[in-house]
Amino acid sequence: LERKRDEERKVKEAEQRKAQEAAAAKLLQSVSMSMQAEIKSSTADSAINTALGGGGKAPEGPMAALFRAGEEPLDANGQPRKHKPLTRLDGPSGGGGGEVKLRDDEMRRLIQQVPTDKAKAFAFAIDWESVADHNIVEKKLRPWVKKKVTEYLGAEEQG
Repeated sequence: LERKRDEERKVKEAEQRKAQEAAAAKLLQSVSMSMQAEIKSSTADSAINTALGGGGKAPEGPMAALFRAGEEPLDANGQPRKHKPLTRLDGPSGGGGGEVKLRDDEMRRLIQQVPTDKAKAFAFAIDWESVADHNIVEKKLRPWVKKKVTEYLGAEEQG
């Protein structure tokens, strides 16, 4: 009886997922169609004509808005849109996305090794040579302690 309910639930979830995917595809198609129609009906030709010295008044419309100099694009709240930070392609690592995934896997493995039980955590052996080699106290621990002291005392530690 429980298996049957579980199977029915899985079938319902699969149907819901299919319905959501179909709705998403339909929405994506309608947005795509409206964007194509907007682009076709835009004043791109007149903007190019004006830019090339065709004269006349400045074009208005969605394409002209893209070419207004000195204005930042605004988000839905009317605030200047935030730009995503650039990712370095020719970074010092020299590798690609595979190396990032490798580092993520290494981090997960390392995090799983850290004990979560209080007694085991305090009994955990720390590689102090590695801590010193990588300057972890100055890079990670000191800023964290400063932040906690500021949180609890309301002022930074003196000295």
